[in-house]
Amino acid sequence: MRTVYRTIIINLIVSLLLTALPARAQQPDKLIVTYTTPQEQPDGTTTLATYFTITDAAGRPIVDPPIESASIQLLGLETLPPAAATVAKPNTPFYVALLLDASGSMAPVMPQVREAAGAAIDSAPPNAHVSVVQFSDKPQPVTNFTNDPGRVKDAINRTQAIQGGSTCLYDTAFDALDRLEDEVDQPQARRAIILFTDGKDEQSGPGGGPCSYYGYGDAVGRAREMRLPIHTIGLCSDSQCTNLNRADLTNMAQETGGFSYTGDQQEVRQLFQQIMDALNSQMVAQTQVCPHQGNNQAALSVKLRNSEPALSTTFDFPAGWDCSLPVGPVAVQIISVRYDAAEDVFNLSLSIRDAPAMSQLIVQVWDKNGSQLAEENKFDGPPASLSFARHTAGMQSGREYCFKLLALNRQQEYLQTEDGKSVLAEQCVIYEPEQKAAVEFNISAVTPDFEQEKLLIDLNFISFNAQPDKYQVFINDHAGSRVAEFGPTVYQQEKQFVLDLPPAMQQLDQPRQYKTTVEIITKDDRVTQQEYEFQAIPPGRLARFASNLAQPLVIFGMLGLVVVSMGAVGGWLFARNRRSVHPQLHGFSRKNTAELHRPPVDPTMLSTDRAGAPLRLRLSLSLSNQQRHRQELSQFPCVLGRLPRTTPYQLTMLDDEAGYLLNVPDDNISRRHVQLTLRNNKFYITDLKSRNGTFVADQRLEPERPTPLSMVGPTTVKLGLHVQLEIEPLP
Repeated sequence: MRTVYRTIIINLIVSLLLTALPARAQQPDKLIVTYTTPQEQPDGTTTLATYFTITDAAGRPIVDPPIESASIQLLGLETLPPAAATVAKPNTPFYVALLLDASGSMAPVMPQVREAAGAAIDSAPPNAHVSVVQFSDKPQPVTNFTNDPGRVKDAINRTQAIQGGSTCLYDTAFDALDRLEDEVDQPQARRAIILFTDGKDEQSGPGGGPCSYYGYGDAVGRAREMRLPIHTIGLCSDSQCTNLNRADLTNMAQETGGFSYTGDQQEVRQLFQQIMDALNSQMVAQTQVCPHQGNNQAALSVKLRNSEPALSTTFDFPAGWDCSLPVGPVAVQIISVRYDAAEDVFNLSLSIRDAPAMSQLIVQVWDKNGSQLAEENKFDGPPASLSFARHTAGMQSGREYCFKLLALNRQQEYLQTEDGKSVLAEQCVIYEPEQKAAVEFNISAVTPDFEQEKLLIDLNFISFNAQPDKYQVFINDHAGSRVAEFGPTVYQQEKQFVLDLPPAMQQLDQPRQYKTTVEIITKDDRVTQQEYEFQAIPPGRLARFASNLAQPLVIFGMLGLVVVSMGAVGGWLFARNRRSVHPQLHGFSRKNTAELHRPPVDPTMLSTDRAGAPLRLRLSLSLSNQQRHRQELSQFPCVLGRLPRTTPYQLTMLDDEAGYLLNVPDDNISRRHVQLTLRNNKFYITDLKSRNGTFVADQRLEPERPTPLSMVGPTTVKLGLHVQLEIEPLP
């Protein structure tokens, strides 16, 4: 009987677990805002419609989320309570551009793709207007926007793969963005792009190369400017999806508020349906807000039934008018000013509250004599908080400087405090930079050469802040006792010091640990010192014997002894066999008794001649101020960093070891941020302990660890907070 009860209890527990697992998998994980539409009202307020989607823990959109309540809070007006919002399924027109790849590689799978896309149209959102575009070397609209599902399916069925056609992916996306902007003039209408492809942006035929005139950054930047999501579908030809640039497809969707799915031919119908589910999962939250003219920031919070805590995310939206809601005095505070000696910058952290009338925040730097430094830092809008780095150009060591905050309203007038002052906040600090070493260098290797009785010291010089004059070297044993001392010796730009092997090392019969100290003395008598520990391993007795054999006198003596011995033996044999002597010729070979042994060379450490580099890199940089720059590099190694007071993007020679420096004029970039190297016809990128990091495929690189770059297409790299970099190898 106990066995029966035990079985029933176990079955009940298993049943409860099985029913609970799907519910756990559907626990909400993320709130995504896809689109906003502000509409001005007669009373001066704004009706804000915020379209959003909720995803579960696996990143899948939830079509009918159990929403209990929602609210929207304008940032910068935290003293006002959040505004309650009504949530419903949107019923505004939905314009969708369906872009279907028609390149030559699509021929075998085109029938299946047409069937999958047509089936997805049956579950399109209400009020959906769909335009079908097939693309290869250029986009070709098959039908304009229509809300007739039959016409849409007919257009899908008329798409055909073009034999030998290329894949101009980004030009097609850019063209669809233009068409949506030109043909959809309804402010409340929603817009989206569905991009399907089985390949990368490249030309067909031998050689390949990019097909599009516009790049990835152009398409994504335009979509973000239009606040329009791009949903992507990638069809894989193998398990690794080597035919796709999957990172670009994923990032294109994530950066524009869309969804991205990839799969093989058997999953193509499911891929289209997942995107259609994402469109159907869209909800809209509406409330009355009081924004300022220009760009506004807000936070959306959504509370689900039986779920804690509420989901929240921030977003921004434009407004072409000012709300007349009265506000109190602006509250601006400098939280901290910290000096970063490694980067030689001041890091400021600010707080701004109750500032909807603020159109621009200005940070000025003054010295104690009442003189203002030339450069000002300016920030648009009323951010709730702000952290940034201010460089120290123009500052003198040991002097006191004051950071002052001012702000302008929309009429370009200075905002004032309650007591009528235009300086809203002020904090003073003393500039005390660390003194740089006269000569920056390190010891890369110390090698005892027992055969030549020399000690080789290899140096790596980083920078010269003063003119070197002399050097001296000290050798101590493991106990700290002085073994040898060399110098002072006149420095003649050597990168290797060749010294006599100390007698104590010449007499070694077993390995021993030593420490060498190198001092570089400049003309102004400043001394820079570096230490290096190394092990001296003497040759064994057999090696010493072979070395002695290699000496010329020993060799001649041995040869003489051999000749005399052979003469005596030959005479004896001749006397014994003089009647039956048969001359014979005997061949012999000689071998060297000593060989010069060299350590094996690691081929990955061979550097490429800068002037004769077999490969080049093309860099495409996008800065936070919307500037774009393209640069081709053929000199390596090359460091990307920020140079104060230089012309933008100036390529500057540093020295023979450091290579070249390309200036990236952004305050969040470190002075030596990242290095590009070419070794064995492969490119590597190395983060140089940058302050704000280097990211490849959203993964932060480990400092000082070379990471290989793709040699078959562009690699998207993010430098710090705002700089977008695209690196593409060129033959």
